[in-house]
Amino acid sequence: MTIKNQFAGIVPARTSSQRCAGKMLRNFSDSNLTEIALSKFSKPTKFFNFYFAANDPELLNLAKEYPCKAIERDTISSQGELITDVLNYVKELEEENVIFINACSPFLQLKTVELAVQTFLDNKCLSLTAVLKKHTWYYTMDGKAVNSIDSKVINTKLTPPLFEVTHNIHIFNRVRFLKHGIFWDNKSKDPFLFEIDDLQALDIDTEFDFELVETLYRNKNGTSK
Repeated sequence: MTIKNQFAGIVPARTSSQRCAGKMLRNFSDSNLTEIALSKFSKPTKFFNFYFAANDPELLNLAKEYPCKAIERDTISSQGELITDVLNYVKELEEENVIFINACSPFLQLKTVELAVQTFLDNKCLSLTAVLKKHTWYYTMDGKAVNSIDSKVINTKLTPPLFEVTHNIHIFNRVRFLKHGIFWDNKSKDPFLFEIDDLQALDIDTEFDFELVETLYRNKNGTSK
């Protein structure tokens, strides 16, 4: 079996965002987040078969302009919160592993997703997720230090790092997901932590995120409002 036929790369989209209404179709730097994602991840690759999963006719119509396999999400998938509900269409796939690719990270690159797949294979992973290394101070709600903090040292770069899940690349086994309802088991290397850079880690979840990331995207790509 080729690498490509082992992996289903899925960009999901829905129009029911509460914190940033209509973000998938709103004008974003002369385009929109959906078109940006489709144009990048539908390009030829040997690493995965590309799918676009959406619940809205306008979203699905956009997908017709790109070489991808469209999946129409049902009401449970488009409105649910549990991952088993949101990704219930995974049962329709044939590939062994699923790559969740977040369309709300406009700086995320195809080559990074490809590298994530190669890393998954090289390390014989059960699962993988993209993370951002953080050198700073973290505390629990009751004031206990999460990482080892030396109160005499102000330079946070010397603080032992923690890793923030970026939620823009997850790779997981499809059968395990359908059987147990989990991406991973939160054990050593399950998930494998795949580091990405700050720019690619940006994720649009709120109105503030949208405005901030769009401004940065315009500046870097020379596009207008």
